[in-house]
Amino acid sequence: MRARKIDNLDWEELITVLNKISKTWTFPIVIFLAKERPTRFNELKRSVKGICSRSLSERLDELENEGIIKREVTRDSPPKVEYSLTQKGVELSAVLEQLISWDLKWNEINKV
Repeated sequence: MRARKIDNLDWEELITVLNKISKTWTFPIVIFLAKERPTRFNELKRSVKGICSRSLSERLDELENEGIIKREVTRDSPPKVEYSLTQKGVELSAVLEQLISWDLKWNEINKV
């Protein structure tokens, strides 16, 4: 049954999906937002070690356009902008956590 799914796999679609989610900083941003409450830009920047403001801003825009995160502006004075995962983002974070678990498992097995 598994072989049949692989035989019918649309490789172009798979490559498109992987290109969307494998861009630099996507994994750490999504994983951090999965574990935290809605988060402001500077808090996210401090938490994702090594990312510069421009890269974070670009990636957040792309993830918002893909429907993975949502950007909410409060009516406070001054307004606050907070980022959180959409349902699509929550499902993606679960897949990424499975991928991390898979990698950790096989790294442990290969050490033996």
